[in-house]
Amino acid sequence: KSGRRRPFWRSTVISIPEKPSHPLRLSLRAEVLSSWHWIRRATAFLTHLRSVRDSAGQRGSGICGSWTMSIHIGLVWKDIPWGAGAVQLAAAAMPDGYAAMVLAGSSTGTFGAPPGTATSPRNLLVVFSQFDEFSMLMWGSETAAGMTTTDKLKKLFGTTEAVIPGRLYGDMAMGTARELIMPAVTHPGDHLSVQVVAAAVDWFETALGQQVRVDNQIWYWKELATFAALLGVVFLVFPLVDLGLRLFERRLPLKINRQVFEAGFSRLALGLTVLVPVLTFFPLQNLADVLLPANGILPQQITNGVLLWAWGNGLITLTMLWIVRRRTPQEDLAAYGLGLRSDQVMAILSISAGVFFSLYLLVYLADRWLTVDMRFWVVALKAMTSTQAGIFLTYLVPFTLFFVVQSVSLARHLSCYQDQPLRAMWCHGLIFSGGFMGLLLVQYLPLLAGGTLLVATQPLLSIVAIQFVPVMLLVGLISSFCLHRTGSVYLGACLNGLLVTWYLVAGTATQSVPFWL
Repeated sequence: KSGRRRPFWRSTVISIPEKPSHPLRLSLRAEVLSSWHWIRRATAFLTHLRSVRDSAGQRGSGICGSWTMSIHIGLVWKDIPWGAGAVQLAAAAMPDGYAAMVLAGSSTGTFGAPPGTATSPRNLLVVFSQFDEFSMLMWGSETAAGMTTTDKLKKLFGTTEAVIPGRLYGDMAMGTARELIMPAVTHPGDHLSVQVVAAAVDWFETALGQQVRVDNQIWYWKELATFAALLGVVFLVFPLVDLGLRLFERRLPLKINRQVFEAGFSRLALGLTVLVPVLTFFPLQNLADVLLPANGILPQQITNGVLLWAWGNGLITLTMLWIVRRRTPQEDLAAYGLGLRSDQVMAILSISAGVFFSLYLLVYLADRWLTVDMRFWVVALKAMTSTQAGIFLTYLVPFTLFFVVQSVSLARHLSCYQDQPLRAMWCHGLIFSGGFMGLLLVQYLPLLAGGTLLVATQPLLSIVAIQFVPVMLLVGLISSFCLHRTGSVYLGACLNGLLVTWYLVAGTATQSVPFWL
């Protein structure tokens, strides 16, 4: 849309040796706002590579010194919904512009992608796990195991019989090769599967003429390293908060507010805190598709679902607190952890901002210097783009208000171990995350037994719920730690608002163009 924007591949500097001794591999990434950006940029990138290839073949040593450049293009995409469709649409627009394709955890003819045939896409490897949650959406089969008998897959493989995993169909030289691989993992399990990586690499080795050892994988060491970095960033929160509290000791005394813990521990509140978030998780997030669709102000649909879920639970919690308040009208705000002096506001905001920007600086430098983020599996803490930074500000206040209400419930009804802060932290962390552990257990046991998810219509939100286990565990740890140190809910709520909003916005797809762009 703007002449100031460069093609995304030109933002990467490529250094090519005069006489490379092995095939060069180029990995690129781009910020996108919608599926159409994926389609346009994928097509443009294919066009660019083809022009380089054709120019190298015509001019010989004119581009790359004293050797001839030979570019072989393979397309691989993992996951849904927009990327796989964009790759397939780009391939359909340029059917001779690539040599092979790998679809992992995806399918043809979904989300606007062209339907697959025995000749298109070219030389296709389909990786679909045995316990994939999206079998109905992708292939029209209740279970992943049953996809091999669907008409959609048979048409793609050019056969009238059930497709046999591991068998090669078609002809690689003719561009009609087909193969199905079904590793014994779930849909997100593809990310951590050595078998999936080996199958994709081996497929490209055959189709593109590469020589790569598939038994010499080292990527999982990177995954473990970024997991260690993620843990380091998470647990750095607490010494940074402690340092901030010492700097503002006069305004935020380092002592336990006994009045907060006098109410004790309510079993009813425990049950509601564990069950209500889980019971409302699917309904409220689905309701967000109707009541709070992606728009110019709140442009991320998954984040909107989490926000509506959070506010729905917040209203339930406020109702419970209001009932308790009517029975004990003599209690002041301090008993709810809401005591606050005017001179404490700046201290709370300063500590929260200091912790947030310290953590963000670490993640940003890791991204810029090492091109990695803090992640493990589906949990990733990433640096935000300039667009996401603006989106972050639009979601920050609503999420922070929810964490204020949640922390009040913790202070008023779930106080425990007042003389053992560390034990109290883990108790509260497990209370907040325990319900989601139970949800995942009852959802996935039927799937792993060969059936479907217990609520088979919610595959995507089931995967989202996996992330809620560590996220809500951290929320409980931070809320409890700050409550014990300050006697109020505000510091913990501000920190949770900043960190959770950052996590959601940076790791979630954007479905609508923000109003300021």
